[in-house]
Amino acid sequence: MNLRRQNRSAFTLIELLVVIAIIAILAAILFPVFAQARGKARAIACLSNMKQMGTAAMMYAQDYDETMPTWSVYWYAYYVPTPIGGKFPDTIDLYWDALLLPYVKSGSPGNASVTNRLGGVWHCPDAENPDLNVRSYGYSMGLTYDTDPTSPFYYRWPVLAELEAPASTVFVGDSGSSGRLGRTYDFQGYAEKYVTKVRPTRDSPWRHQEGANYVYCDGHAKYGKGDMMFPHPPPPSTAYTAARPQANCAHAKFFAAKANERSYWAAQATAAGVPCTP
Repeated sequence: MNLRRQNRSAFTLIELLVVIAIIAILAAILFPVFAQARGKARAIACLSNMKQMGTAAMMYAQDYDETMPTWSVYWYAYYVPTPIGGKFPDTIDLYWDALLLPYVKSGSPGNASVTNRLGGVWHCPDAENPDLNVRSYGYSMGLTYDTDPTSPFYYRWPVLAELEAPASTVFVGDSGSSGRLGRTYDFQGYAEKYVTKVRPTRDSPWRHQEGANYVYCDGHAKYGKGDMMFPHPPPPSTAYTAARPQANCAHAKFFAAKANERSYWAAQATAAGVPCTP
């Protein structure tokens, strides 16, 4: 009787196959969950980077008469108020991230043309290019340019008192190698992702689970869905004209800095059949 029980204690082939099938099913269910959780953790780490940049920007503004850092001191000096090229060299230390570095003291920022070790808060853990020498955050071109078409579109040094809605105006966000966020109506990030299919050079609005992180001009940081922040035609379409009213409205809501700019782009969207209130 005991021998018979010992002989029956082993698994049969069918039982083993059933166990393997159950494990495979569980793995198929759980692995995507684990991957999503890891992605969420990387997005949270990126958001933490953004919050530190926002805090640094507010500290900088307190020290410089409520003025935010500009995109680049070199380019600002080149265009404002008259072309005076040659006054400053186009070097790393004159860019926005270098201006904030004393307030962050994490990593070492650089620019698009100069190879420099980055890391720290300046590198997103979900960046499409893992190379620490390549930027993964960018300054909003809606903030660095005056996007009122009646102005000369020169670089500017943003002053907090002149911003219509600092809490809804993007300062910095997830981006590619050039360290800038393209304007919504340029469709550059969309074209690079869905049309030419290359790593982003400017905005990267779908980096974190179909969205991206942004820090605003009041210092707070939050996540935004890519299709909301940067509207676009259905991929891989290049019918940009049809999507431009939505893009203009997004620019008015999230990127245009001054009252006249926000009003202008909202009016453009509304006139094209997309009611828009910035």
